[in-house]
Amino acid sequence: MQVETYPSVHQLVSTVEGQLRHGTSALQCVRAAFPMGSMTGAPKKRSMHLIDDLEVGARGIYSGTIGYFSCNGAADLSVVIRTAVLTPESITVGAGGAITILSDPSEEWEEVLLKAKNVVSVA
Repeated sequence: MQVETYPSVHQLVSTVEGQLRHGTSALQCVRAAFPMGSMTGAPKKRSMHLIDDLEVGARGIYSGTIGYFSCNGAADLSVVIRTAVLTPESITVGAGGAITILSDPSEEWEEVLLKAKNVVSVA
């Protein structure tokens, strides 16, 4: 784990490597690992049900993964945060915060705007 520093944010970055159990595919591993806890909180499945009930639309790729699965079974993937999705009709940027019972809604909103600001400025 390391902290990468950028002009507008400090990002905690983790690299996870491992060997799959015989008979387990990289795709099965990814399916079992998502959604990742840092995006939804814990317990993950319950959080996802709550998010589905509360949010007005699907998140699309936000908090999912981008990467590749190679023919030899290897994979290199990254969690999708602060990413612009461009279509002919629009640009969508996903950004969020770690909301807890102690969170201040206005401070959380400011954090979301700060996280999205630089992605929006270059999109």
